[in-house]
Amino acid sequence: MYTAEKLAIITTGRITLDHPQPDVKPMELPANWVNQLWLAPNVGVIQALNSYAHMYMLTEVQLK
Repeated sequence: MYTAEKLAIITTGRITLDHPQPDVKPMELPANWVNQLWLAPNVGVIQALNSYAHMYMLTEVQLK
């Protein structure tokens, strides 16, 4: 079990491909997109949740 700090960041941006096709335009991220991150000491990010309800969780870690 971990004790985690919750951090929320607001992002805005643009995604471009390294070698796009001639007719492909950059994709805009939504303005003021709120992403939530949970950080655990000595581990890092253990969970992330974005505005589209996509949640990503760390399921396994090997600490040295």
